[in-house]
Amino acid sequence: MKTLNNNIKEQKVGFDNAKLLKEKGFDCLCSFAFNGAYEPHHLNIIELFFKQSNSELIEKIFTAPTQQLALDWIRINFNIHITITSISQESWQFHITRIGDRLGENYGEDFYTPEEAKEAAINYVLTKLI
Repeated sequence: MKTLNNNIKEQKVGFDNAKLLKEKGFDCLCSFAFNGAYEPHHLNIIELFFKQSNSELIEKIFTAPTQQLALDWIRINFNIHITITSISQESWQFHITRIGDRLGENYGEDFYTPEEAKEAAINYVLTKLI
C-alpha cells in the first residue's frame, strides 16, 4: 500500500465497488486485487506479482484500486467529479458535479471519515449515474 507522509495510507475501494468498477469497464493497472472466487466471508485481497488490469485477470478476481484512482477514472471517463467535504470534525459528506455544471448536489452526509464518504460516493455513482 502506498504511503503518504510516512503515516497516511491510500485506502483501496471495497470489494463491492471493485466488482462494480470491473462491470463498468475499469481496466487500469493495479497492484492489488480481490479474490472473489471465495465466499464473501473468506474474501481476501491479494498482491499481484506485476501490476495488472481487470482484462488480464480471470472472471472472479477484481482489481482493487485506490479510492483516488477510482475517483479519477470516474471523472475522466464520465465527466463526474466527486468532492468530499467536512461538516464538522466527525462528519463528512459528498457532492457530485458533472463537469461544466455549477456546484454539485449533496448526496450523502454524516460519514465518520472521508474514506467512508469516498466509498459511498463511488458506490452511488457506479450504481445510479453510470
